[in-house]
Amino acid sequence: MKNLLTIAFLLLIATGSSAQFIEELQQDYDYEYKSLEEALRDPDAVYYLRLKVKKGEIPPEVFTLTNLRSLALKKGKITKLPEEISALQNLERLDLTQNKLTEFPQELYALPELRILRLGKNPISRLPDEVVNMEKLEVLDLWSTNISRFPVAIEKMSSLREVDLRMVEIDRDEQNWLKEALPKVTFHFSAPCDCR
Repeated sequence: MKNLLTIAFLLLIATGSSAQFIEELQQDYDYEYKSLEEALRDPDAVYYLRLKVKKGEIPPEVFTLTNLRSLALKKGKITKLPEEISALQNLERLDLTQNKLTEFPQELYALPELRILRLGKNPISRLPDEVVNMEKLEVLDLWSTNISRFPVAIEKMSSLREVDLRMVEIDRDEQNWLKEALPKVTFHFSAPCDCR
């Protein structure tokens, strides 16, 4: 591992890369916690947490981990996010795949650093206009949701780079409109439906 870090450091000097490269490299060596008890022993050192949630309740202690960059709460039967999630001001990645969210969580607008949001396999049926307020969002995963129409405001989301809409019933016109409205975005679609 020491040799790997030395090589990475030499490459960094040779290429004049930015500090962002160091941060991404460091992420590979940061520990991903999978136990809240373990994470709470040194809360300031917790950057990555993958937690199994029971009965749809996110333990309130999660919101004391204010250095979190990545939080995964998959398959937890979560129906709503608490307002306390706004305490996670450094959060860049949130994975809420396969929960029971029926609406796009408005609590997410309070997370200014959020870049990657995974909401696949939730019965969400509508994307609100306010999603445009998520100014740093780059990846939006809506795989296997019930969303078939998108707000016109989405074309203002200049930070978006990738949207996953596989297993979502979207007609060809809507798919074409999305591609035209956001030409720099990579979309992942299933075959268009005849659902008008």
